[in-house]
Amino acid sequence: ATVPGIDAIMFGHQHRIFPGDESYNNLPHVDNQRGLVHGVPAVQPGYWGNRLGIIDLELEQHPTGWHVRNSRVELREVTEQADSALEQLLADQQAATLAMLNEPLANLTNPINSFFARVLPDRSTAFINNAQTWYGQQLQAQELIPSSLPLLSAAAPFRQGFQNASDYTHIQAGEITLGDLASLYVYPNTLQVMKIDGSTLRAWLEMSALAFLTIDPEQTAPQPIMSNYPSFNFDVISGVQYRIDPTQPPRYNSAGELLNDDAQRITHLSYNGEPVLDSQEFLIMVNNYRAGGGGNFPGVEQAKVVYQSGEEVRQVIAQYARARVQESGALAVSNVADWSLELPPNVRLQLKSADSDAATTEA
Repeated sequence: ATVPGIDAIMFGHQHRIFPGDESYNNLPHVDNQRGLVHGVPAVQPGYWGNRLGIIDLELEQHPTGWHVRNSRVELREVTEQADSALEQLLADQQAATLAMLNEPLANLTNPINSFFARVLPDRSTAFINNAQTWYGQQLQAQELIPSSLPLLSAAAPFRQGFQNASDYTHIQAGEITLGDLASLYVYPNTLQVMKIDGSTLRAWLEMSALAFLTIDPEQTAPQPIMSNYPSFNFDVISGVQYRIDPTQPPRYNSAGELLNDDAQRITHLSYNGEPVLDSQEFLIMVNNYRAGGGGNFPGVEQAKVVYQSGEEVRQVIAQYARARVQESGALAVSNVADWSLELPPNVRLQLKSADSDAATTEA
């Protein structure tokens, strides 16, 4: 807003509304009633199209051009009331989109859900990592990335109740479609490959471990286990084995800054049964958000990218599913116990999960 020449700002990503969300109260140079940031009109319309953000600019002409004399920011809620004229205009596109999303993809032999993905290895992250690893193996076979280095993959459980108690991945066994993948992978990320060392790998996992609150090993009363760390930053890395000890304090804060050099939540980090060395090199399949520095993971930066794919991760997952069906006639997603929580005896933990009988059954 302080950049010369900026007359209005439309922003998003935080899933909040502006003006109006109380988190923007009392911020310097922010008018949370009129929708101004440093005097510049600005709007953020929530998420999933639930509001329309509008900025009306009153202009006047000067010898140097048009200038903003006044502005008005407004948020309009989007209702369920249908607009028949608009529906008619979009009917062909809507039908084509639904036909694509409803295209049969595979016969799934076991359900995939994210009900407990923050505390146990689960099939939702395993499916993504399996697909990304499969794609990476093809790149190695084509000599597009080094075949001499171990291949790892990083994936996060995106849907973990952020919106509401139904906001979890739950794909039932049976015929699945391309539309089901939207429940599994909600972002249009593309796939990239990074070259990292063992030290960066350990720091990567330590940042993921911010997903947990620090547990008191002496307390027998139930303790909450999950922090408010975003689920999309809880990367599960396949191809290595490790444990997470939440009785230890976090090593980093959410900005990736070192808090305690003695803190080590990641234990027993190994590859093929041998401890991972700091100097050991790996390739890791990762989305463009993380590779570009998203989440502030120490040492995870664009400079370490050795291959950039134009493929969306969702496309890779679909290709992988089709390949499995061609090989075996069905899609089976195995749950590999690459990681686990390292908990003292007699500790009781509390976890919020889906408001679903299926989640109770899974438990």
